[in-house]
Amino acid sequence: MIAETPGEDLHRVLAMWALPDGAWAQINADFDRIEAAGAAST
Repeated sequence: MIAETPGEDLHRVLAMWALPDGAWAQINADFDRIEAAGAAST
């Protein structure tokens, strides 16, 4: 995909990652839980 302007792809990526408040905290909590489960399984 070729952007028409240099910033177009950047704006698209930023829009894609514009998560609602609290979403990052939930994602981080999920990653912590997954890492803890992985550590416990070794």
